[in-house]
Amino acid sequence: MVLYTTKRGNYKISAVTPVKLKGVSNPIISLTNKKVCPTQPISVSNPCVIRLDPITLSPTTLSDYYFVMYLGSNSNNASVGAANAQYPITSLTGWYLSNDQTQLKVGNSIPSGYNGTHPYFLLYVMNN
Repeated sequence: MVLYTTKRGNYKISAVTPVKLKGVSNPIISLTNKKVCPTQPISVSNPCVIRLDPITLSPTTLSDYYFVMYLGSNSNNASVGAANAQYPITSLTGWYLSNDQTQLKVGNSIPSGYNGTHPYFLLYVMNN
């Protein structure tokens, strides 16, 4: 999981910030594990919210930010579904690609995919 930063309206990556869960940037997240999602089974009415580790970032309107995560192709991920906002009017947008786009470097272009729609997985960003 990474956060790519670009200059506003630009596709070239100017910074790469690792995003971690409990100190790991490529964690194994077992949604059926009660330590990960205490209330089981998870469903639309009982979602599992996973809080990622805080990052040090001072957002600016002069930059655009792209959160990218990769789900490996294995049996654990075969039926993973992403949460979607009920009302797609949001400043967060997202798209889905089928390859690992988390290894890009400064100077590369951000992953391109579908035209932005409502976000998948990352629905909210907060400042503590």
